Amino acid sequence: MSNTSATDHIPLSNVLSALGTLIGYIGTEVATDDAFYRLLWPHRGFSNFSLRNAWKVAIFMPLGGPLHKTALETMDTFFNHGLFQGELCGQMLGTAFFPDTNMTYQLFQDGLFKREASVRNGLWVKVLNRMSSRATKAIPGLQETERKMESSHTGARDRRQIFTVHYLQLSVEEEHNSRPIAKDMIVESDVGPVTPKILMAIATSEITAIAVAIAVMIIWKSAFMIIWLIPLILKLLGAFLTLARQDVLIPKPKASASIATASGNNEEVDSSTICPASKLLVSTKQGFQVICGPEEIVLQFFRHYGHPRRRRWKEIIGIALIAALGLNFPVFLVCSLIWMPVKLQCVWTIYVLYVTGVMYISRYVHGEWWATTEEQLADKFIRAEEIPSQPNILFRSANGSCLLARLTQTTHDSHSSAKAHAVKLLSASSTTTSHALKKPEEKDLLYQTAARDSAVL
Repeated sequence: MSNTSATDHIPLSNVLSALGTLIGYIGTEVATDDAFYRLLWPHRGFSNFSLRNAWKVAIFMPLGGPLHKTALETMDTFFNHGLFQGELCGQMLGTAFFPDTNMTYQLFQDGLFKREASVRNGLWVKVLNRMSSRATKAIPGLQETERKMESSHTGARDRRQIFTVHYLQLSVEEEHNSRPIAKDMIVESDVGPVTPKILMAIATSEITAIAVAIAVMIIWKSAFMIIWLIPLILKLLGAFLTLARQDVLIPKPKASASIATASGNNEEVDSSTICPASKLLVSTKQGFQVICGPEEIVLQFFRHYGHPRRRRWKEIIGIALIAALGLNFPVFLVCSLIWMPVKLQCVWTIYVLYVTGVMYISRYVHGEWWATTEEQLADKFIRAEEIPSQPNILFRSANGSCLLARLTQTTHDSHSSAKAHAVKLLSASSTTTSHALKKPEEKDLLYQTAARDSAVL
């Protein structure tokens, strides 16, 4: 009988050891590289921080959990892209320094296809992807006559999914000459130096760790409180030592004899804007994106906008910070099992369990968008829809030049009808004079082409 009771009694330290090992296993499987993306580009990751979303940042973004597997995969990416080889060696695109969307776009000019290329980091594409995640019932559909016309050409019958077509118009405009735009509809570019707001966001993301560290210091007066502050220290180092980024170069607007028209509803655009001549088509799982604007400006967002300016010592520090975050959990797991008092070990285990739990939640509620520039721009577009007097938002570069953005969205009952509408936007005139389609048969041919391509897809 005594032997049975002795066997049934398991020391608490052994339970905590087993639990910590289990957390390390299940937690590292759910961690994403989004945390390292924010670490290396804090301005992009926290530019939309505010009191309104501070609770999400505080609850769901601590980095005191198991990140070792994700950190190792990120380091492998650095290695495979050649960033370990030396100064100016390797490619940053596709790494945590400059993530790649792995998407492509098609460039059209005057309704004619020119070429296909990679989206690369693609700020506006990410913004429109963010818009696609909102409730589609808030987006208007086509007029009934237009819907019947599309259906007659595409042969759409069953409604299997709602597809969205985003039509984004970008134009250059001087801020002091622009139409009245509310201050809260202006978005600053996210390539500048770190700001107090970014630092506040970083501190808020580790507020739970700070609270536990203070409690440990007050109750146990233990130097182990530093364990909870390590992620905050690493984040702040990343913010102060982050690489500078390439800004968008927006020239001053020039007078133009042509006046652009909105292809979707044939409304004239104010003549103070530059007339866009090129359109880009991006296909997504949610529908299509048509981005219209001056080619020399729009393509910057598909090439080098936000690309890090190479500084070898800062690159090494960024890589070292990711390695340190990856080692954080396994190192302190060993420390907790060997040196920590049992009660303090319980606190650490519970906290790591909490961090692992919120990582699971944020993974499936689009936590990677929270407080980002993409979310900020998407929120402005949604607000522009709700306020008819403010149909545009202003994107301002570091030198004060401004880019006017206007978004029109429609929903469609089938992939083929959505594609037909996107093709219609691409083929529509960019000016009121020479580039309009001259024959109705040409439009019919475009619809037939869209239907045929959709059937192949």
